[in-house]
Amino acid sequence: MKENLVKRLMTSTKCNVCGRHYQAEDIGILGHEDELWFLTAACAACDAEYLVAAVIMEDRQPKALADLSDVEIVWLEDGDAVTVDDLADMRDFLRDFDGDFARLFGRGKA
Repeated sequence: MKENLVKRLMTSTKCNVCGRHYQAEDIGILGHEDELWFLTAACAACDAEYLVAAVIMEDRQPKALADLSDVEIVWLEDGDAVTVDDLADMRDFLRDFDGDFARLFGRGKA
């Protein structure tokens, strides 16, 4: 992986002290061994300095994590897509919903 790409990835992180996003010029590359990179991050706003160890994997797709069963995944994949009208209906429902799930599902008093 190229050093400039690693620096660009680090610009999505913020300083732990002041919350400012790092800029590419704030990041120094100390070196790497395979996917393990060692970096420095120096905040230009508050002068906080950090040593960063990051595992950065190139050309790999992350594995999706879910607590759904295989049957549920197939059911969702084969289902109809959510439409704009579906979202508008849900918005309208939630606008007036009082949070009483027992009543909503027939287990509460009407």
